[in-house]
Amino acid sequence: MNHAARDLLQLYENTLSARGIRRIHAPDLGSTDTQRLGNMRFLIDKHLHPDNDVMKALVQDDVYMARFCGLVQGVLYCEGFYSLGSVEDQAKVLRTRTAFTPKTGGPVPTPTAEDPAVGASPVKSPLVIS
Repeated sequence: MNHAARDLLQLYENTLSARGIRRIHAPDLGSTDTQRLGNMRFLIDKHLHPDNDVMKALVQDDVYMARFCGLVQGVLYCEGFYSLGSVEDQAKVLRTRTAFTPKTGGPVPTPTAEDPAVGASPVKSPLVIS
């Protein structure tokens, strides 16, 4: 797995952990929001720590990992964990394959309680595609 994808997945793992979301395997659509986010955390963990040959092969595929990171970004954006600008900055990391933040040039930070994205309230709004 390339370092940028690993860093982003670790950021998302830390973000969900900071909000108290536990890893659970609850893939059905009847699950609660917390269960669905717990399932997302479970899937992130499966990608960070692949436990079989199929997953080990998948995480080496940059296109697959970019798509998986995009899925996670979309979920976390829709659930109000990140602003659109933050998601765009995170996408730049994957495009450049370098773990950096556009503002500092340093590594992707671990979210803290002071980070507005960590304490943000979920915002549900229709998606506008232009």
